[in-house]
Amino acid sequence: KSISASSKYLFLFNGAMYNTSYSNVKQAREGFVSNIIVFRCISLITMQAAQLNYKLFKKSSKGNTEIEDHPLLDLLNNPYPSMAKNEFLRKLFTYYLIYGQAYTWLKYPFDDLTFQNKPPVFLYPLRPDKMEIKEGANFLPKYYKYQDEYQTLKFDVSMLGQSNIIHMKTVNPLDEFTGLSPTFPAAYPIDQHNESSIWNLGLLKNG
Repeated sequence: KSISASSKYLFLFNGAMYNTSYSNVKQAREGFVSNIIVFRCISLITMQAAQLNYKLFKKSSKGNTEIEDHPLLDLLNNPYPSMAKNEFLRKLFTYYLIYGQAYTWLKYPFDDLTFQNKPPVFLYPLRPDKMEIKEGANFLPKYYKYQDEYQTLKFDVSMLGQSNIIHMKTVNPLDEFTGLSPTFPAAYPIDQHNESSIWNLGLLKNG
């Protein structure tokens, strides 16, 4: 079974209950892009999270010694050529708060799709609405598939759970493989706010 941007839960949208599927794209559009309250809340959280400063320590019998120069720190502070640390963290946490999950692509030289037992050279946050998860045995994915208008990428997962994808997700009582969006429990109030805003704007336009 594959899980993609559309899955199978019961949620409230536009004042009605749907027992078929929901769209992550629709939730992102209505619950973030079109709702100033949710947008502001998520923006404030991610702006603060993006200020995170990394520190690396070496543990020894004499205590912890801070390491100020290390390839790991270089990678975290410069995750991608076109993306600074703050932008990377804002994207990652924004995806996490909208979709309940976030995906980081570990990029290696010459082979971006196969896990390698060494540090990656770049990190890139992938859009969750473009990701599909193929369920596997032992509560592990079989593979991740990312598809947009430009490319299709398939990331296999080993029996030990190793892959080029780091998958962060919230607790979801309805699914082992995907996170639950923090905005879903508020879907009905979000719809009420959006619809009332549209109604009020219509009244103003009609005089």
